[in-house]
Amino acid sequence: MATIPLQQTSLPKSSTVAPDYEPSQEVRFAVVMYGGVSLAIYIHGVIQELYRLVRATAPEPDNRDRALLADHELTGTEHVYRKLGQMLQRNGTKKEVKDNDPICTRFVVDIL
Repeated sequence: MATIPLQQTSLPKSSTVAPDYEPSQEVRFAVVMYGGVSLAIYIHGVIQELYRLVRATAPEPDNRDRALLADHELTGTEHVYRKLGQMLQRNGTKKEVKDNDPICTRFVVDIL
């Protein structure tokens, strides 16, 4: 039986400077969380992932023209959410994203 080699993926190159923050749109998620003790662990996992989504495209509190985190400070799925925030634009989607491209879309979560 022949094996197919897996394509090697690499983590994005780390940048010590956070990218520019120039959102032209925001994507809002309205989430309702309810349940008892039996759902607490599941809800915690969902909340952690939503937190990573928001963190990856959040502005710096003191400088609204700069992202909160530099690329090297992102972990796990935050890299994917950052790229999405850089790719999605009001007039379409960029084909290719460079490390220092500005964040064009901000992700916001409202939890009830």
